[in-house]
Amino acid sequence: MNFSFLTSFFQTDKTVLQTPDSVLLKKIKKIAQEHDLYLFHNKTIYHHNLKKTIPLVIFHPYKGIFLFEHKDWSYDDLKNATIEKATNERSSKDNLAFESVHEFIIQKYKELTHTDELAISNFLLMENLDTPQYEHLHDSFKELLPKHRVIFNDSTQEEIVAKFALEEHALHPLLDLEKIIGNLFIQYALFDTRGKLSVCTQEQREFIDASIKGHQTLSAKTGCGKTNVLLLKALVEKLENPKKQITIIEPTRIACDILKQKLLALIEHAIVEVNPVSIQIITPLELVNKHLQALDKPLLNEQVIIDPKLLSRTKKIADFVICDDSELLCDPFLQYVRLMQKKETLLLVTNQDIPTPDYELKHNFVSLEKKVVFKHANEHAKALQILRELLQTHKAKDILVISNPLSKDNLYEDLEGFIEDKAILLDSSKSLLDQELDSLLLATYEQISGLHAKFVIMLDVCEAHKGQIEYAQNLATETLYVVYEESCQAIKTLKEKYETQNERS
Repeated sequence: MNFSFLTSFFQTDKTVLQTPDSVLLKKIKKIAQEHDLYLFHNKTIYHHNLKKTIPLVIFHPYKGIFLFEHKDWSYDDLKNATIEKATNERSSKDNLAFESVHEFIIQKYKELTHTDELAISNFLLMENLDTPQYEHLHDSFKELLPKHRVIFNDSTQEEIVAKFALEEHALHPLLDLEKIIGNLFIQYALFDTRGKLSVCTQEQREFIDASIKGHQTLSAKTGCGKTNVLLLKALVEKLENPKKQITIIEPTRIACDILKQKLLALIEHAIVEVNPVSIQIITPLELVNKHLQALDKPLLNEQVIIDPKLLSRTKKIADFVICDDSELLCDPFLQYVRLMQKKETLLLVTNQDIPTPDYELKHNFVSLEKKVVFKHANEHAKALQILRELLQTHKAKDILVISNPLSKDNLYEDLEGFIEDKAILLDSSKSLLDQELDSLLLATYEQISGLHAKFVIMLDVCEAHKGQIEYAQNLATETLYVVYEESCQAIKTLKEKYETQNERS
């Protein structure tokens, strides 16, 4: 029996062999956990219009990448076999570098980082071969599969650690693991507002990898990276099935534009061939008008109104619909979306605490020491005072005021001549290009989807509904001011949640 080694070691995408969760794999997972190493099991690397599934990979800050392949070969399969190099193999010093996978990885990494300095080592998992049996194999097998690169079924955890040479390294890490992972596994790459690259947390990765079917829910607080994770999920769905129709519904035009900008930046970083417009990002008004247009009905101008005729003429929105910030949407529209997607996939995303969500993102990247200040006073006058004090030491773009429409207009009028900085009346029906968001923003509770600021001032809390209040309170990254003239249940609930003895006023 003769083995052509390259074609059997790493399978092509048409016949990917995934590594089972075996005894050896459990040992390796335990080692990775104890040594704080990133381990990815059966993950895909995407590049341009290609993809390769890597059965098992570990990232070591001092060693680089460890690639693994599982083989079911037994001693009986191998005892009379010889093994030779495949014609397209490029040998390394250990004769375990395989051009197909290595070049794919290095090409991806080089295009993203403009460097090919990436160390890669290969290991073979042999569940059905023990160490004594290996010693009786043909020398050609041992040449291409040196003993220190094979993990046998009788290998102890200590022996595996020795083969990985985990204790033999320089004093300081040689590699930026987040840079490696974020550039190779682009489905797990996160960027903050300053463009800094990081890697998804385990709970974020589990959501991105999840197979979402039917109608499901995701509970995700502001500050947990929800927006980027939703885009990554949509991108992966598109990469896995380019013909899949994906629609993301955002409450406002501004939220749509912000999401479109992030999607474009994500695709450009990933170097994958996905047309940004193939992932539809629209407002509820746009969605309903598309349906009305198909039925030759008059279009809506501003407010979303669900005509009963729409409910009687169901029309699939897409194969997969993500309804973001669903707590900011009216119940009739949500019922409409559920009906349209009755036989398709729908993910409702909320900032609220809901009982038993299907998925939940708990890790908050925003400072947990956010200050919350309650002010019992005339709302208009107190808001002006807070704004004047903040603007003495902070930039106008760091401030967001949320109120009802009347308070918003009155504040805008009084701010002219009161402060040097320009205030902007947010119009969520306009595009991002038509507004100067790099200013002090005045918004209503219906307009806040996709916004955040260091300092948020909440007015007219008693007039807002629960979903709007829960969303608004999470938009501040440093200080939240709750200003009220008369108390109500909403104020009492916020105080119970936030107020400490030092913050009472």
